Amino acid sequence: SSEYEPGRQGDRLEISIVDHHVKLSYDLGGGSVTVSSLTPITLGAWHSLHVQRYRGDGMLQLDDHDPVTGQAEGSISSLNLGNYSYIGGVPNREGRVTRGLEGCVKDLKFGLQPVSLV
Repeated sequence: SSEYEPGRQGDRLEISIVDHHVKLSYDLGGGSVTVSSLTPITLGAWHSLHVQRYRGDGMLQLDDHDPVTGQAEGSISSLNLGNYSYIGGVPNREGRVTRGLEGCVKDLKFGLQPVSLV
């Protein structure tokens, strides 16, 4: 998830697991969009996740299942994340992470660029 700055709300992109389904939620400044995987994840197993956002369109694909898509309302098409990006949890207003991902992440890429997790 990204874009947290104390005292400020802004654009965001969040990937979470809710009730065994992967959820993609984003806000470009004109309202929040949320899409969820149609197939539940299997806990304790590795999964492949492909997330794509272009302009107002978002897509989430879990493993080899059909992708799910959503579209932001309005004419705003850019995602302005500033200097804040978080993996595994987002700080609350006090700057503490109170809940986050319980699991593992490997082979993370933003675009085609691999992200080092160590």
